[in-house]
Parts: sequence; C-alpha cells; structure tokens
Amino acid sequence: MVSVIWKKRAFPLYWQFLEKAGSSNLTEQIAVLRPVLKLLKDYEVVVIGDREFRSVELAYWLKKKKVGFALRLKQDAFVKKPGKTYQKRV
Repeated sequence: MVSVIWKKRAFPLYWQFLEKAGSSNLTEQIAVLRPVLKLLKDYEVVVIGDREFRSVELAYWLKKKKVGFALRLKQDAFVKKPGKTYQKRV
C-alpha cells in the first residue's frame, strides 16, 4: 500500500492484493510504487518503508528515480558507506 501523509494522517492512494502469503518481492514493490511516482511526479516524494522494503535493489531503484527513501532495517543489520567500514546500530 502507498499512502500520502497530510496533517499527521496517512491516506491510502494505491494498493494491490497479493495472491500469496508472506512478503512482497522487488517486482511487486516496484509495481505498487511506479504508478504513484508517475502520479506525483511534480512533487517531492520520500518513500518510508518497513522491513519488508529493506532490499538494496529497491534502494538503488529509488535512487535511480531520484526518490528519497528511509527503509527500516532489521536490528542486526550492518550498514556500510562507500570508503567506510561496516557499522551496526547500537
């Protein structure tokens, strides 16, 4: 589901029902995001995703589309900036 936040409220804009149990994959995530990004092309968009949307591939896709993002990671995840060592949240 993709929602827009306005005055501290989230309003659903677009969603898809998946015919399976479990998490969505990258293809399904992009299929939900693409029409919304097209609709909001004249606005600054930031994607805020829970741990289901934590893939590096999704982050690269959003970056390529020039879309800001904050994707929640698992507690035991390590993060590495280019030229730096891996860091773990403490």
